[in-house]
Amino acid sequence: MEYPYHRRGNHYIMNWNKLKRRERLKTGRCSICEKMRADDDKFYCQDHRRKIRENGERERRRIKKIVFDRLGRRCVCCGITENSMLTIDHAINIGKQRSKEGEIYSYLIKNNFPDGYSVMCFNCNISKYRLGICAHLSKNV
Repeated sequence: MEYPYHRRGNHYIMNWNKLKRRERLKTGRCSICEKMRADDDKFYCQDHRRKIRENGERERRRIKKIVFDRLGRRCVCCGITENSMLTIDHAINIGKQRSKEGEIYSYLIKNNFPDGYSVMCFNCNISKYRLGICAHLSKNV
């Protein structure tokens, strides 16, 4: 087995921690602490899995809040203001490139909110995608 350290600075500590983490994973233990992993989790025990999930959700809510504060908290088509129904609509059809939840929000923040994006509710956004026009404005629906 290769010895897990370099002789510069804090690399010894970093690599030793990586080795310990690997040993914990091999023995079925949490990669952060020594507790046994949850049955359905690859890396963490129940406590750490819950904390990691909560932190991720908190960060997603924070990013979404920044975007909606900047673009407005109202559907541009029907005017609904329910946060759980709002999403981002892109005028240029590039949504599939950033289709994962949250990626479009991060993209908007990193690129200083480029033009061509607006807030729409899910209903208006889907009908605009499928029909080419919002269902509220279409007479054939």
